[in-house]
Order: sequence, then C-alpha cells, then structure tokens
Amino acid sequence: MISFYSGSAGAGKTLFALCFARYLSMQGKRVFYLNLEGLHTTSLYFTEEKQSSAEVLYYLKNNKERLISKIESLKSRDSLTNIEYFSLPPNPEEMEILSREEILGLVHALKQTQHYDYIIIDLDSSLHERNKAALEVSTEVFWLLTADQTSFERSKQIINEDYLETELDQAKIHFVLNKIGETDFDGLNEYNYSIEKRVPFKTAWLEMSEEQKFQSDTKIGESLFQLLKTHMVKAGV
Repeated sequence: MISFYSGSAGAGKTLFALCFARYLSMQGKRVFYLNLEGLHTTSLYFTEEKQSSAEVLYYLKNNKERLISKIESLKSRDSLTNIEYFSLPPNPEEMEILSREEILGLVHALKQTQHYDYIIIDLDSSLHERNKAALEVSTEVFWLLTADQTSFERSKQIINEDYLETELDQAKIHFVLNKIGETDFDGLNEYNYSIEKRVPFKTAWLEMSEEQKFQSDTKIGESLFQLLKTHMVKAGV
C-alpha cells in the first residue's frame, strides 16, 4: 500500500500516483488506485464514462459487513491501463465527513479482497483525518515537493510540528522534488530533506492534457518503482 502526499497543492501528486500505477499495471501487477482527495480530478485521466461507484460510501458508513462483497460490482476498470478504481463523483462535502475509522475500514476491505498486488492512495494536501489514517497504514509514502520555498516550508511545518498527528515512520517517506529548473532557490540546502528523486520541469507538458501526460509517460512510473526497489535492497527486504 503506497500513498502519495504533498504539503502543498499543485505538486503533481495525482499525475505521479497514476504514472506509478500505470507502470505497475504494465508489468502485469494488479493495481487499485484509491483517490481520497477532497476534490478529485480522476475523470481527467480516466476519460471513459463509467457507472458511478458512489454506493461504496453508503456501504462504508451503513453496512461495512457487505462492503467487501460489493467492491467487485462497484469498482471500475480503465480499459487502456487495467487500473481499477472507484468512479466517484467529486463530492467535497462527503469526503470531509469521512472518519479515520471509515478510511481504515475501506482500506481493510480492499486488502481483504486479496485481488491486488498494489493499492495506490492519492491524498490531498490537507491535514484531514482521512489523510492521517491512510498515511498511518501505508507501507511507503511518496512525499512530493516542488522547487519553490513555499512547498519546502509547508512540508517542514507539517513534519516538525507533527500536524499529521500520526506515528509516521520517517524511513518510509521518500521525498520527490518535482518541476525543478536550471537552478535551485536560495536556501534550499538549509532544509533537511533527503531528496531521493529530482524531476525536471517539462515545458512540453504545457501543451498536453492530463490524460496525454499520463498515457505517454515512460519515465516517472519506472523511476519511482526503481527508487522503491533500491530502498528495499538497502533495507534488506
């Protein structure tokens, strides 16, 4: 179970999460993409019209015992990548009232299906209970930064002040610096981040849709996988 998080919006978290999921799927892995953002943009990446999975929230809140058996009928599958996901309509009000226990219940249900090799969780930059719960149970976390001081400072505050209020093992956090330019901002080295991956800003993406970026990626997903693979070898896993 791998989560993607950032201390600030606009870091490219959703694109990276989906590129990683796509790469895994292309390697023959069974992947579920779970978007827990307050206001998600999943439809920009999976553009096929799908039946709504909104009932999953009903079972999560009112009938958890039947949730596992309902996942098969409520999930969607992207025909181009074979990534499975819940086709939920954007509903920030509904996401705001999800509790820690409900998120843990949803993740548990997905794992109990025993159908997936990887569950990829896409989180927003808020300090909501749903994010805290997902981070708590994740085996690895990709924490995205952008090459500006605001991004670095917000993440520093979240980590140093423990605003996430969760027992987050620092060893499972992998800092990824996205959208880097030719030079770093003054003072970057004063921040104590062990950045494991640096991704240059791609001017060509300015003219591409999110779906085109996602479907054409040949580097991001693989590089993140190799990063984890190297980490596991060093850890003796």
